[in-house]
Amino acid sequence: LMVASSEDYGQDYEHLQVLLSKFEDLKHKMGQGQRRFHQCERNAVALVEMNNSYSPAIQERQEGLRESWSLLQEHTKAREEKLVAAEEIHRFNRDAAEAMGRIQEKYAAIPDDLGRDLNTVQSQQR
Repeated sequence: LMVASSEDYGQDYEHLQVLLSKFEDLKHKMGQGQRRFHQCERNAVALVEMNNSYSPAIQERQEGLRESWSLLQEHTKAREEKLVAAEEIHRFNRDAAEAMGRIQEKYAAIPDDLGRDLNTVQSQQR
């Protein structure tokens, strides 16, 4: 639940890629966990249908498990949406920084000398 509800969106695009990789691992593990959850559901139903003295406790415990699983799924979905948004922002910031660097390089290449004669001015215009 800690990974699914984390508010860490990376310091930059590369850091976010590491977080996305960890998040994909979590989603894979949740896929495995979902199979186990459904098996528990089937087992609980079978045990409750036997009408033994433990049925109320089984139902209560299974309800708690359902609530926890549902909460984990909600947090995971919200985290995925936020990570996708963060990826777009980090990509924009990275691309903007690269563009700004290229602009500054071009600006620095502009000569300060405005030319002293017609030949110098014409060569700078080329």
